Amino acid sequence: MGTLIVLAALVGIVALVVRNMVRSRKNGNSVHCGGDCRHCGGSCHS
Repeated sequence: MGTLIVLAALVGIVALVVRNMVRSRKNGNSVHCGGDCRHCGGSCHS
């Protein structure tokens, strides 16, 4: 029973992370660096 609870929690967390990534992408934000070129030196934008 405990294994099922942990599995359900992990599936829920992964679903929330994926949903957040999709929303960020739709809003024009990069999943990798967020568009902060001071942080990555501009190498994330091509």
